[in-house]
Amino acid sequence: MKATPIPLGTRQRLFERDAFCCLYCKSGQSGLEIHHRQGRLARRGQDPHRMSGLVLLCPSCHLRATTHPEWAYRLGLSVRRIGLDETDEVPFTDCYGQLWALTDEGDRFRLPVTLT
Repeated sequence: MKATPIPLGTRQRLFERDAFCCLYCKSGQSGLEIHHRQGRLARRGQDPHRMSGLVLLCPSCHLRATTHPEWAYRLGLSVRRIGLDETDEVPFTDCYGQLWALTDEGDRFRLPVTLT
């Protein structure tokens, strides 16, 4: 199965939702990259470009997420393809220990729990 490009409208909504910043370290540097939380090849019947499955990361956080997958899984920046977890059910933790949820509709909201 071949990966498909992210539609332009989805890209625009993603940058707006994430406020043009890395979702982990909050850096607003240029060169932000789109990270697929569950990989570019989604499970059968799923859109690999649904909003809950995409996050903006700076190049350094993106590199760390891809080269240290256990770190990314632990923080929710990545979601395992095997198992029952859906990307809209797995929150992520930022560098300040704040817990966030993403929806397939394109919303992002802070959960009332802080991890330390």
